[in-house]
Amino acid sequence: MGRQGAVVGMYPDNAYEVEFSDEDGITIALLAVQRQDMKIPWLPAELPVEP
Repeated sequence: MGRQGAVVGMYPDNAYEVEFSDEDGITIALLAVQRQDMKIPWLPAELPVEP
């Protein structure tokens, strides 16, 4: 199992910008991750639509 991150952006090619933080909330990594490389435990009922 990998680290837990927060999705902070979406790309049109089924990739997401994911932020990984330490215990103090300091960003340690911010990178694009393909959907197939993620395990998403929760999704909102409606995903936002990017302009």
